[in-house]
Amino acid sequence: MVRKLTVWCFVPFGLNLEKGEYMTTKLLVLVFAGALAVAGQTTQGSGKPDFSGTWDLKSGETDIRSLVIQQDADKITIHDGLDATKTKVECGTRGKQCKGVVGGEPSQVTFYYNGPVLVEISQHGKDNEKATEIHRKLSEDGNTMLVEITPIAPAGQDKTTLEYSRKAETTAKAATQP
Repeated sequence: MVRKLTVWCFVPFGLNLEKGEYMTTKLLVLVFAGALAVAGQTTQGSGKPDFSGTWDLKSGETDIRSLVIQQDADKITIHDGLDATKTKVECGTRGKQCKGVVGGEPSQVTFYYNGPVLVEISQHGKDNEKATEIHRKLSEDGNTMLVEITPIAPAGQDKTTLEYSRKAETTAKAATQP
């Protein structure tokens, strides 16, 4: 039994079983348990950043001067801080498409994380003729949010980079959240 298990596990790694180079089941279990522990630490340490708060435009050109973001475990709500009817999206962060309003137009939006970056793909307009990809990333201290907006359609538009600052009262709330 041990030899069959060893052959099954180590033949792909190119060990020469003819010369007796194999591990016992006990050692094999320890090796795999250690690998799982390391993998578990890696995923636990890569928590999602907290974008919750009120954000004011610091630099860049856009109509949205203020953003309000509310974030739960797997859900995010983003709306224009001055006019929530102009832009409001509520969606999960696992890649499922949701309906919302972007720039006063109906939209279909998808959010997901790419490491510490929150990615938004938005199709909007009367017939979904406009599409953008938006990357949001927090600074190390969590008080600055960089937003890169890449137009997908219509073609020929330039990428825009915006910088938002978290309002002081929301910085204290974000710092106390786990």
